Amino acid sequence: MNPIWCEAWRAMCEVGPGLVAFTLPEFRFLQQLAWLGDASTSGLADDESGYVRGLMAQGLVIDDGRRVRIIERGLRAVTAPPVHQTETEVVLLKRDLEEQFRHWS
Repeated sequence: MNPIWCEAWRAMCEVGPGLVAFTLPEFRFLQQLAWLGDASTSGLADDESGYVRGLMAQGLVIDDGRRVRIIERGLRAVTAPPVHQTETEVVLLKRDLEEQFRHWS
């Protein structure tokens, strides 16, 4: 896992405990943050579908047809926003992550 991916999880840990569950657009937002780091260390395919399949193969992503659930293993307990969050909360979460990214870079 590259450092930015890990930092994105840490930023979300402040929201509260629960399963990491995102819609595909939300997942792609976090994926975009992850790719801003050194993706070559991930060992996953370069294309988006291959990236998601690679995460699925590791048990990190479960796609139930409606949402993509990302399950982190190894670093710490999984925490994330509740599944029932509003669109406004998603925007605020993304804005917060973007602000934190500006501080990391």
